[in-house]
Amino acid sequence: MGCACIDIGGLDGDPARVLKDIFSIARKEHKCDECRRTIKIGEEYRYETFVCQGNFEVHKTCKDCNSIRKEMFCDTFYYGCILDEVQEYVQDVKGDVGEDCLVELTVEARAMLCEMIENVWRDDESN
Repeated sequence: MGCACIDIGGLDGDPARVLKDIFSIARKEHKCDECRRTIKIGEEYRYETFVCQGNFEVHKTCKDCNSIRKEMFCDTFYYGCILDEVQEYVQDVKGDVGEDCLVELTVEARAMLCEMIENVWRDDESN
């Protein structure tokens, strides 16, 4: 079980129908659809194809964003908004995120989450 269960709920319409969900090694550079960083050649990433509201879509997620998705989300999320949803969660809990949320994350994902927490604490101190 992950550390949190962020569930954005209330998805309108039919949920996406996943056609392919695999982990692949990049043979060329790609962009992560979550954090927008470059997925470099030789790096593992998640590759998903799906149909959403009648449209065929492809989604690529770097290992760090996938780590966050795996640990912090229940079943529902919007592709491309995972980091925004985590940021909102961290703000809602006023940075009180348990250690168990950090343990299974990649090093880079842990750094992203810690930075979000520290920013919330810093903003809270200045108010």
